[in-house]
Amino acid sequence: MSYKASATSKTLEVLKLIANTKQQLGVSEIARMLSINKSTAFGILRTLQQGAYVIKDVSTKKYTVGGELVRFSKMISEENGLAHVARPFLERLSESVDETVLLGICEGAAIKVIDVVEAKKSLTLSSSVGAKLPITAGAPGKAYLSSLQNEEVVALLKERGLTAWTKRSITDVGRFLQEVEATRKQGFALDWEEYVAGVRGVASKITSENRAVGVIWVTAFAGSMDHKKALEVSRMILETTRLVTERLTASAVLTGLADGGYRAKPPQAVWARFRPTR
Repeated sequence: MSYKASATSKTLEVLKLIANTKQQLGVSEIARMLSINKSTAFGILRTLQQGAYVIKDVSTKKYTVGGELVRFSKMISEENGLAHVARPFLERLSESVDETVLLGICEGAAIKVIDVVEAKKSLTLSSSVGAKLPITAGAPGKAYLSSLQNEEVVALLKERGLTAWTKRSITDVGRFLQEVEATRKQGFALDWEEYVAGVRGVASKITSENRAVGVIWVTAFAGSMDHKKALEVSRMILETTRLVTERLTASAVLTGLADGGYRAKPPQAVWARFRPTR
């Protein structure tokens, strides 16, 4: 039977085969197992090797998983794990504040949305999973940047600059640093229509092992988020990120215990400390 898959499909099949095989594979073995031409297999492997997705053992001339593939696998695993842990807390937060809640991670110079819980009211804001916000725009970026040293923030700002998204956008480096420093002290960041006109937000970072691993933020129309509500949302979002951090720590302990002796409290029990305001 001839193999008629596209070049992209063939490449993915080679990657899948190498990732699922617990031993090194040679060009001839890969070609035979996938029913493709040996020269085609070699060309694919050479391209993957250049990108560090596979590595070639110089002594055996065979291939195995490369560092870049491992990195992507770890990144996806961490992303899915964070979303799974945070989901019940995001839902409760959205219910309590009656606004849309988002979860994001830092990816390059952007905050990538990995989960969204929309408010149940008729007029609300939303975003698609996978959407990216510039790290210098809005509350989630400030929240993440608060985990860095000022020197690192300044270096990033020099490289990326500060865009005037709206008339309220902060374009002065000194003032932006003040916002980041305030976020460090209070634990949450505010976006008062700085990224999108008519939209306000409150954000706080999630930490694990003393590093920022994600950001939770509440976004709302300006008419639905006055200063009084922003203060209440900030209190709730701080409690939410704290609880998610606790659950991540508990998950790490559970993973490390072979006998499963430790049992974390279920989300409902943890949330007993967090009462909706309505």
